[in-house]
Amino acid sequence: MTKRVTVFIDYQNVYKRARGIFELEGPENIAGQISPIKVARLLVQRTGGDCALEQVRAYRGLPSNRIDPKGYGAVRRQTANWMKGGQTEVFLRPIHYPPGWPASSPEEGKPREKGIDVELAVDFVKMAIAGDFDFGVIFSMDNDLKPALEYIGSAYPHIGLAVASWWPSDDIARHSRPSTISVPRISLKDIRLNLRDFESVRDDVDYSH
Repeated sequence: MTKRVTVFIDYQNVYKRARGIFELEGPENIAGQISPIKVARLLVQRTGGDCALEQVRAYRGLPSNRIDPKGYGAVRRQTANWMKGGQTEVFLRPIHYPPGWPASSPEEGKPREKGIDVELAVDFVKMAIAGDFDFGVIFSMDNDLKPALEYIGSAYPHIGLAVASWWPSDDIARHSRPSTISVPRISLKDIRLNLRDFESVRDDVDYSH
């Protein structure tokens, strides 16, 4: 029987890790971008067995239209493009800005996402319990997602689970070894995507225009 696969993408984590691990050069608003549907199809291939993509769920922060209208417009255009095919759902949470940004001092911090990993984890657990997928893949290198995998892996062992991460193809000595989400004592497939994989799913569209 064909297994229904849902892929959960922690987009900003995936984007930033691609830039760092593959030492990507180019504008921050382009280099490191990926197409969620393309990477999801690749991950389904790597799960092995008789699998079919059910849904892609991408989670990311949304800049403030008041504080950063250019960034807001870019994310809106980007996510609209993601959803064109009908298989990708996007979940946005407002980015948190330090008081007075952008005039605030560096000591007060930078804008950052809040609650993305929690929302992804909650959706993952809820959907697994509801039987909405037979195989769940989380693409992230954020260990805060580990408890969700631990719970589903222990309480629902019939559900297939996988984590995906970027991994340098060669010359590993130049890199600090990337981290992957590791969950002992449960069956968890570890899918590692290299630079060639990244090139096959990259998105070079400049959404800022």
